[in-house]
Amino acid sequence: MGINVSGNLRLVFASDDDKGSLFHTIRYANGTWSKAGLVQRATNLSGWRPSGVAGSAG
Repeated sequence: MGINVSGNLRLVFASDDDKGSLFHTIRYANGTWSKAGLVQRATNLSGWRPSGVAGSAG
């Protein structure tokens, strides 16, 4: 998923494994990129993971 905010493209993408990891990065208007980081490190999303995904509460 990508969202353009003030010329900066914010991207959220999932890993292709069974851990349900979400990553976030930004492509700034000047063409540079931020380092991709785990969304889970900033926010506890364990309750949002589908049942059966490793690390899920359900």
